Amino acid sequence: MSRPVKRRYVSPAPKVEEFRPVGVAAEELRRLVLPMDGLEALRLTDLVGLEQVEAARHMGVSRQTFGRILASARRVASQMLVGGLALRIEATASVRIKATATTAATDDSGPMRVAASAHAASLEAAVAPRFGRAPGFLIVDPKTMAFEYVANGANADRATGLGADAAALIAKAGVTVLLTGFVGAKAMRALAEAGIRVADGLGALTVREAVECLVRGEITPILPEDVASGRAAAPPDEKPS
Repeated sequence: MSRPVKRRYVSPAPKVEEFRPVGVAAEELRRLVLPMDGLEALRLTDLVGLEQVEAARHMGVSRQTFGRILASARRVASQMLVGGLALRIEATASVRIKATATTAATDDSGPMRVAASAHAASLEAAVAPRFGRAPGFLIVDPKTMAFEYVANGANADRATGLGADAAALIAKAGVTVLLTGFVGAKAMRALAEAGIRVADGLGALTVREAVECLVRGEITPILPEDVASGRAAAPPDEKPS
């Protein structure tokens, strides 16, 4: 009897689910399927830039399982590009989309002060993929797009504690919403305790694009209260570190 497949967590859900090459007649077109967990594995490693151990934790699977998912996804993507094939992204029964908060970021709880992890002091800078190791943060007024830049003075050579220090830095600046790439469990707990809502997985966007998506309601930041209380400090199949 085969072992049951563990749940794989992805965030965000893909906006585009099918890709087709130009100039190929419909009757001649061959199609491939990329599971949604494969797309997430590609996003976390090749776009966000996480090590496989971190990416596996983000998805809630073991390092070995993540390696298999990633290898399969890269093979499918290569077949599509080299062979000029169509590609469809499909969810499987084991995939779970990470829940978002039911309260919108633009609610009436008070003025919104947004921080985005950034590589430079510009709205056109890319969202930095790692919260704790970001060079700095743009503190943005989403109504006017006026901003100030706060450098992240943490020692990037340190192995631990960077995320918690960065959380304290933006909390001191009065931030209520964070836009970033990836946030570790300890940093997420610190952000939740400070009452800062988090939207991650935005490493493919510029700061301007991320803030505009927030204003349009395409991004709903989460206040991970379960992380703050210690109930979900690690993925379901791993022990807290």
